[in-house]
Amino acid sequence: MMLGTVIARLEEPGIAEAVLIAAGDMALLSRLQEAAAAEGVHLAAYASRAVRHFLDHADEEDWLQLMGLMGRSEEAGLVALRAILHKAADHASAGCSGEGPQSSRSVLTE
Repeated sequence: MMLGTVIARLEEPGIAEAVLIAAGDMALLSRLQEAAAAEGVHLAAYASRAVRHFLDHADEEDWLQLMGLMGRSEEAGLVALRAILHKAADHASAGCSGEGPQSSRSVLTE
């Protein structure tokens, strides 16, 4: 799965859910649904905003970590998306309200 393809379709209802279900990451799906609900937005909008924020604001270290994760996987796009969304969910769990998936200094993990 190509990351660009997923990003382009992320705002479509059901795509974020389908990707996370395909990845077997039901815990992340649940965390993102809770974060989206807390902000009063659909999961598609929340996920799309999280990815856009990462693309616009990630620093060199974030990109290096992401490239490392992608380089070790046959499903590079899926791994990248999961890492970015984990970062957003971690931010939401940290109680950062009102701004959604903004830059917290959590480390990207697989």
